[in-house]
Amino acid sequence: MQFSIDVDAGTVISGWVVLENPGEIPTIIVEAGDNPPFELPANVNRPDLKDVGLHATGMAGFQIDGSIVPNVESLKSICLREKISNIEIYRRFDIKKNLERRVFVYTFSSLSQREMIRSITRKFSSSYLNIERYPYETINAILNSPTFRSVVCIGRPSYMRYAGALAAQGFFKSALLRDPFEELAERLLLLRLASRTQNPTLVEQQLSGFMQLRPFVDRLDFNSDRDLRFAFRALTMEQKACISNPVTRILACEIGEMAERRHVGLALDHLSKMELVGTMTQFEAFRTMFNSLLGEEIILHAEHQDVKPVSELAKRLSGINTVVQLIEHDLALYSYAEEAVLEGVSTWNADIGQKNGGSAFPDA
Repeated sequence: MQFSIDVDAGTVISGWVVLENPGEIPTIIVEAGDNPPFELPANVNRPDLKDVGLHATGMAGFQIDGSIVPNVESLKSICLREKISNIEIYRRFDIKKNLERRVFVYTFSSLSQREMIRSITRKFSSSYLNIERYPYETINAILNSPTFRSVVCIGRPSYMRYAGALAAQGFFKSALLRDPFEELAERLLLLRLASRTQNPTLVEQQLSGFMQLRPFVDRLDFNSDRDLRFAFRALTMEQKACISNPVTRILACEIGEMAERRHVGLALDHLSKMELVGTMTQFEAFRTMFNSLLGEEIILHAEHQDVKPVSELAKRLSGINTVVQLIEHDLALYSYAEEAVLEGVSTWNADIGQKNGGSAFPDA
């Protein structure tokens, strides 16, 4: 899906939506004030969309005015969603409630810190979680939307694919890193949960790109070191590729490219260009710097949440040579990053934060 909100002039909101099938007429769900949500099929023909080959007929535009939503100009709360995907394509900015910034938080955990996420999203009019699960065209539409004055995106899409859009649109970029053994342990445990829960959809949203590991996980005995060693030695090439160095691949590799040692330096270089980088072990420092750099108390008293089964499995995985080899580049990346973050935390103060933009990374 592609979309664009061309303008919100108060009395008129106009834009367009193109679905995966370019001949289909899109429908949006309009949530306006306290009124019940209602469906609005495309009501404006856009020959420009047909001319550039985006839509077969051009019937993909919409216009919302007082005839469709009474007193539209005075409503502070208006949200538009595409009907099939339920993806939000616009939410009106409220200067009294929302922070007027574009923010991207790279989190590599399969299960992001829920309190932190809730704390951050309450400050923005639009928020997109686990954004990597959306198609390429939809992510591009979100990042490049000209009318998004207050938006936060959280997830782990390919940095190489979207770095240009993030820079061009002035996003505040941050990353929160975690010990690679803990990342892998949490992912395996969540995959097991997805297999056993009655409603796996929510878990599956957190595991985009990893669901092919479910058959492997279903056979694992997490409490047996011997079983874990045997299982990891028996991985298929496809499963190895799925597990191998996910953070390095996200930060430094093209789509489909496998991580090599040279990519560690490239990933560090990309991290150094972000406004803020932190680690879970220094979460309080990350929270303090994040709030300071954005000028508001955005992340409140959220804390890093340790889960005992995750830490126990991570310890077991760290003793398996096959696992170490699979994530060796992520381990190297995290080691360098953690050292830089600790150095940044030790020297952080208001004057330094104002002078260098607050990055925990020195220039590479």
